[in-house]
Amino acid sequence: MKMGQQKNCQEKHSTDKKIPFIELKELSFSDSNIISMNWVNDGDDLLINIDWLKPIKFDPNSIGSNLAVVLNCIYVTNMKMDIEFNESMGYLSIFKIDMKINKDNIVDVEIKFLGIPDGYIHFLCSDIYLSYEEEKSDPAVSG
Repeated sequence: MKMGQQKNCQEKHSTDKKIPFIELKELSFSDSNIISMNWVNDGDDLLINIDWLKPIKFDPNSIGSNLAVVLNCIYVTNMKMDIEFNESMGYLSIFKIDMKINKDNIVDVEIKFLGIPDGYIHFLCSDIYLSYEEEKSDPAVSG
């Protein structure tokens, strides 16, 4: 399945906001953590739950604050992983996420880890987007 083709799939994660590939590929995920990975839609799609350290470009008013986001990877194939924790365990701390459209019009994704742990996750997918629940302000605080 190529980028832009529609796939009849049920969304397992309900969110308010989505950031499409065209914007997503420009965002930084450095110093963010993968909290969990879930296969959905009969194992075709991968949801990667990330505790995201938002870059200033995304939200200039929230320097240093984190947001729970989901990287929605549609119709994942050709996955390769090499992750080495050594004596330490815990969340996968992201160094960088590279995303590009390859010559076959497929999204090529590589999530790189540097430090604890070392390694990578690499896969192809037909589409990718970031989703998150919009932060709601507390009416009692806004006074």
